[in-house]
Amino acid sequence: MGLAGGNQVLDIDMDHYGNVYILAEDHGTINIDGYTDTTSITEYSLSSFDCNGNFRWAKVFGPEGITVRTIDIDTLGGVYVTGDINTVAASSPLHFSTDTTVSGAMVGIFVIKYSTAGGFQWFRMPVRDTVNLIGNPSQILSLTVAPNGRLDAYTYLTAGSYSNGAFSITTAGYYVIIYDALGNFQHLIHLDMNSTNTQYLSAFLDLHLNRNPQNGRYYIGGRYTTDLGTLSFGNTTIVSNGSMFANIMVLAAFDSLGNNLWVKRAALIRPAV
Repeated sequence: MGLAGGNQVLDIDMDHYGNVYILAEDHGTINIDGYTDTTSITEYSLSSFDCNGNFRWAKVFGPEGITVRTIDIDTLGGVYVTGDINTVAASSPLHFSTDTTVSGAMVGIFVIKYSTAGGFQWFRMPVRDTVNLIGNPSQILSLTVAPNGRLDAYTYLTAGSYSNGAFSITTAGYYVIIYDALGNFQHLIHLDMNSTNTQYLSAFLDLHLNRNPQNGRYYIGGRYTTDLGTLSFGNTTIVSNGSMFANIMVLAAFDSLGNNLWVKRAALIRPAV
């Protein structure tokens, strides 16, 4: 796989046949074993290789206004990619390979599903019904997919009505949006957590979601940069020791309704550079 111009791998996953799926941020010329695409601005690619390293297929998302976050795979042949969309400043429609496009003023998050063979399945964009450019936009942070294709998307959502009234929230906060394997919206869970900084969550939080399908419990863990605000789970607030850009490792558990059960904080790790 050839990539030029300061590219990086964002996420990687593997299905039960040993096929590998790579999500990457690309700049300039993309050459993935002969699959080429050229751009002078940021695009994203989803590519797949078999267990012997042979190229299978690739998709390119862009050209601007998209930020791809993460990838996950179920056991039914589904590949899921999530990220954020902001088409307000985009000079042209956003494209997800040749499978679908997005145009018009929209700010929000997306989930797109492919088969493990690269076939387009569905696209969901739970954005606010009215675009609000003031304040902090909705953002997706992580996702987890169950073997049966149930998708739980870990998000920060602003107050409003979403997806033509599919669901509404009155309080901005951290939510889990749940879809089934066919892309049908199921329900919304409000997580018992808060933060004082919600504008730069990708820098402020590097937290990942997982769910136990046996009891429905959620686990969120990762890195928290204390210089950018306070973080709380239930009645537990994670506080800084005063160090600039201090990174703290946290792990929190929630029941199936989003109520915080417990919080663990690791020792202070080296300052961010």
